[in-house]
Amino acid sequence: YGIPAPAPPAAAAPLTPAALALALLIFILVAINEELLVRGYILQNLTEAYGKNKAVLASALLFGAMHLTNANASLAGVLNITLSGIFFATAYWATNSLYLPIGLHLSWNFFLGPVFGFPVSGFSHWPSLISITVTGPELWTGGAFGPEAGLTGLFAILAGTLIVRAWADWRKNAIAAWRKYYW
Repeated sequence: YGIPAPAPPAAAAPLTPAALALALLIFILVAINEELLVRGYILQNLTEAYGKNKAVLASALLFGAMHLTNANASLAGVLNITLSGIFFATAYWATNSLYLPIGLHLSWNFFLGPVFGFPVSGFSHWPSLISITVTGPELWTGGAFGPEAGLTGLFAILAGTLIVRAWADWRKNAIAAWRKYYW
């Protein structure tokens, strides 16, 4: 269940370099726009007013709500996207920069859709490098909204958050050790 199987050749949409470049451009603009708005502006202002933890939660809830009107939106999809808002905020606070959350957001959307052929937040209007037919329970696959609405997406988001958090802790300790040694 929930394992993508190759689609029959007739189901594969034609993929041209121009179509792939256009999809990449669209996802670059989406990632930059959403991260500038949510982590770059809203998270910053809420942090000043209410502190980091409340700001992360509130900005993540807003990020999830921004996806309520997407095609095939579901409660599970919006909840998982809310958790991805925490993931991207964790990436922001790990670096104090928008580069990592933008890169993670872009990578997630681009590889999920135009590379692997899954719907991204309910949208699936682009050709992909790999054509798939998703089978299995919607609980796992996310159905027409894509993996972001399923348990598979939930586990990926949680794993990503834990990896970024562990990397941030390691980085902080490595920098402290470096400063102690060299300063």
